[in-house]
Amino acid sequence: NDNFKLPVGCFLIKALGALERSNLVRQCLTKLSSVGVNVISVTFDGAASNLAMASHLGCNLRNVNDVNFTTFFPHPVTNEPVVIFFYPCHILKLVCYTFADKKSVVDDCDQFVNF
Repeated sequence: NDNFKLPVGCFLIKALGALERSNLVRQCLTKLSSVGVNVISVTFDGAASNLAMASHLGCNLRNVNDVNFTTFFPHPVTNEPVVIFFYPCHILKLVCYTFADKKSVVDDCDQFVNF
């Protein structure tokens, strides 16, 4: 009878495609719902396969300015929104690697951002 954060699954399979990943998430949410656990968010890193998985689940992350930009998908049992989050530590690491590799990038105002 309390709120808490708890990892419910970790699937360390390199060759798992986006559709299979989305099916695993749906099955996990369905099983958790059957025992009374209410999942309101899912967190993962920003790998391309995970972005494709989010798309299969019903999210639209292609363009922030798009009217249909959606950061949640319907729960397979309750139809309530399940919000997705990118794992912030991993995203920061990717930004650091990009700066280290590229040395500079151009922002949306055509200004150089130097490492």
